Amino acid sequence: SVISQQVSVLSIQVVSVISLHNALSVRVDTISANFSVLSAGFGTVQMRWVSTAQGISSTAAGGAAISGLSLSLAAGGIYQVEGALLVFHSVLDAFGVAAVFPAMTFAAGAMTGAGLNAQGTSVVRGTFDEGGSTSIFYSVIVSAVSTLVHKFNAMLQVSTAGTFVLNARVSAATKPSNILAGSFLRAYRIV
Repeated sequence: SVISQQVSVLSIQVVSVISLHNALSVRVDTISANFSVLSAGFGTVQMRWVSTAQGISSTAAGGAAISGLSLSLAAGGIYQVEGALLVFHSVLDAFGVAAVFPAMTFAAGAMTGAGLNAQGTSVVRGTFDEGGSTSIFYSVIVSAVSTLVHKFNAMLQVSTAGTFVLNARVSAATKPSNILAGSFLRAYRIV
């Protein structure tokens, strides 16, 4: 009789433990599902960089593609793109940047950096929108040999799938600028 009572008490405790286990399993499944939704919200990330210095001597209106800084964009995707160009500039040189991209529903981008002139350092900013593909949107004049960083940021909603590339140009082929290793573009697909 005593053993029977203890078995009954044990059975109740086992049922209680099973019930707690089931509740915990439901909670873990819910957390797992929420984490999956959260992870999906981060979207995919593309990271591109310049692995060795690249001389830019193009004087073409839209510049020349910067090797390694090319992103693949899917139709309908919304992307946040950021990056930086670390550039060694020649003396008395004008340096320009263009973004080349497929048709966009919307695009808004900007590059900010510093220029060096006789008066000292100045902040330079250039912007583009969905109609600005292949146009120089950022231009800086440097009056002394220097290494400067130019930071890039954009939001894009892609209409037609394609490639996003940063191009660069200089004012004279005899005064090239060098895009240094470590310059990069990083794109986060939001949707």
